[in-house]
Amino acid sequence: MQSEIDALLSSPFIWNYGTILNNAAASKHFTGQEMKLLEVFSYGAYNDYVNNHPSLPQLSPSATLKLRELTLLKCIKKHFTTYSNRISYSILLDAIGLPSDEVVLLENSLKHLIYQRLIQGKLDEVSQCLKVTEMNFMEDIHSGEVDLQVLNPKEVKNVCYLLSALEEFKIKVTKHASQVLEIREGVDNLEINDEPLSESNAEQTPVERTSKKRKQGE
Repeated sequence: MQSEIDALLSSPFIWNYGTILNNAAASKHFTGQEMKLLEVFSYGAYNDYVNNHPSLPQLSPSATLKLRELTLLKCIKKHFTTYSNRISYSILLDAIGLPSDEVVLLENSLKHLIYQRLIQGKLDEVSQCLKVTEMNFMEDIHSGEVDLQVLNPKEVKNVCYLLSALEEFKIKVTKHASQVLEIREGVDNLEINDEPLSESNAEQTPVERTSKKRKQGE
């Protein structure tokens, strides 16, 4: 019979375990070992489970697959940017601890994540890469409400990481707004000749006509 923790970790409907881990009732409902598993599923990755395997309960095949798919989502989010949406199979295979000849298993997991609408993209079997168009998965951020027992706090995305990401986003928005303002000021300062265009200046750009008008004024 499947245990309650295994059913929870294997569930195809749950992709964020941080809320469960931070629930005050969780520590009373689950054992200490099961709480460690929830920690890995919330903020860790497949390699974290492998590295701490002696101190953690054995995962069922379905829970192992789920942890690998969670790891894929975090790996894809890490490498997916507006400048590069192609992630090689080699990076993804390494993240979930699979050898290079297990491409079929990797592709099956990626197809499942696409089917679940956690990511949008397509597989490029020729180039051996995943082409991502949109990321819908929201990664758990450690709030500090529960002390970590397995993972290194310095390696876990926490509130400080979130604030840093927001600050970086703020800088980008400010820079973009400044560029837009400069363009608008340039347009506002452009003096457009309101007189009917003659054949000689009909082909001129507004900037050229403005420059010509200023010279005439001098």
